[in-house]
Amino acid sequence: MRVRGGWAILGLLLMSLASFADESSTVGSAERDSVVKGLVERHGASHAVRIQRGVTQTADRWWRSDGEDFRAFCETHFISDPVALDATFERIQQVMEQVYGHLHELRRELTTPLDLDTGPIRPVDEMFGNFDLSTHVGEDLYRSKVAFLALLNFPVHSLAERLEAGPTWDRKTWAQSRMMGGLSPRVPAEVQQRATQAFTAASRYVDSYNVRMDRLVDGSGRRPFPEGLRLITHWGLRDELKSHYPSPEGLARQRMIHDVMKRIVHQEIPAEVIDNPDRFWNPTSNQVWRFDDE
Repeated sequence: MRVRGGWAILGLLLMSLASFADESSTVGSAERDSVVKGLVERHGASHAVRIQRGVTQTADRWWRSDGEDFRAFCETHFISDPVALDATFERIQQVMEQVYGHLHELRRELTTPLDLDTGPIRPVDEMFGNFDLSTHVGEDLYRSKVAFLALLNFPVHSLAERLEAGPTWDRKTWAQSRMMGGLSPRVPAEVQQRATQAFTAASRYVDSYNVRMDRLVDGSGRRPFPEGLRLITHWGLRDELKSHYPSPEGLARQRMIHDVMKRIVHQEIPAEVIDNPDRFWNPTSNQVWRFDDE
């Protein structure tokens, strides 16, 4: 029997991302150019590069549902005074640190029974794992126009830009770049919620993919691993294999782990043996039998 949970999770995530097609920028290139020209005339040519980039970043994410006049927003909120610009950055950075810091703390609490071995996982634990308070934060930052103000005044850097210019940046430039990396994606809340569900399901799939090493049996009926040994795939198996290099009986155990890994890679591992103490399994022959049939 083959295990294909990962494909189902990937399909769920792809279906979620398809919702992006529902919204797109409503600011045309002509309006964009006109706004840039007006801002340059008002603030001076020394700000032309910032204006061009800021207006473009803002326009790319301006949807029909944002309502407010795009030109009026840019004219009101472009900041040319460096003191005011620094103060705005510091305020956004301070608030984002508090918001995302507390959300991270809450997310850790919500997923504790899924991430740690605290006992049986109950249905309510699964439900809390899909409950993510951060899913609306990004979209609310756009709805409140905070994200647009940031986009208009601070650059969103690509990876190529960071690699090329990053070594010459000071601490503030890096902080601004990092801040904008978190603010720039515009993901609808309902899509973010489905993505959270997909990632939670993926984590559960990985976290529960354990091999009961104490239930592995070789061709002679021996169980070479100690009672209670339960390893997660793949790093648990990897570390266990490495630990047996100095052992006199290490080679036989390493070969058995190798057979386990091959069954997993080829998707030939019986689903009933995954994290199941009630089944014996010979990974070489792929034979399975019940614990009480020993």
